[in-house]
Amino acid sequence: VDLADLRAVTARAQGALAVGHGAASGPEALRAAFSAAANHHLLGEDRLLQAKGAFVAVELKSDRGAMSSVGQLMQAMGLAVNDPAALMIYGLAVEPDLPSDVRISIMAAL
Repeated sequence: VDLADLRAVTARAQGALAVGHGAASGPEALRAAFSAAANHHLLGEDRLLQAKGAFVAVELKSDRGAMSSVGQLMQAMGLAVNDPAALMIYGLAVEPDLPSDVRISIMAAL
């Protein structure tokens, strides 16, 4: 993930960006962190539905099952956005010192 990825997403914005953040631990951490990010007061599901693009930053405490987790997350993102042509880019980092099992940030271009 680099600056070109962020520019590609923000270029789809019509002057508006919205950001959501969520973190969780436990067996349903991925689902819970995604739900918290999507429902964050600065983003919200209604805005996410309207997104023309989104950058999703994922931080995991462990690399065990990382790619499967990202696949599940991006499927959920695809269902959360109405536009089938929306550009979705993700970044993944493994941070062993993360205080939660999963941390997700979503930047949506509206």
